[in-house]
Amino acid sequence: MYSADKRRNAAPGAKKFRLSDRVSGKNAGNPCLVLQKAGKVPFVLIKQGHQLRNVIDKIFADMGYVPDIILETDNWETCLHMVKSGIAFTILPHARIDIDDERIHKYCLKGDYYQKTFLCYRKNTYFSKAMTEFITVALSVFSQK
Repeated sequence: MYSADKRRNAAPGAKKFRLSDRVSGKNAGNPCLVLQKAGKVPFVLIKQGHQLRNVIDKIFADMGYVPDIILETDNWETCLHMVKSGIAFTILPHARIDIDDERIHKYCLKGDYYQKTFLCYRKNTYFSKAMTEFITVALSVFSQK
């Protein structure tokens, strides 16, 4: 989850967040947010129908939190821009964020949430030996998770 830096254009309600202890594993070093203690803060989210939104809705449901959604968009960059501007909070995958941007705070959310990953290719595509090997390795790695 991402929020604006409190020192610059902080989103309304940012001061209400209480963080849990830092965590280990893949989220090591990032404070974890307790949404129930956040109070009402504005959120900008990806629109319904996107796989990411399905994951976000599950996070809110699991945490018993009803977000104050001020905007829904098809573009994750819009979500991030509104966070950087201090207008709202959002939930985006870690891979989508430039973590060196000092205008945002990054929080992990407790739980094991993920997005489905698909390998897509055009029908009747020729597979070189390298492509076949890549698919074999990728399927092996993802099947272990």
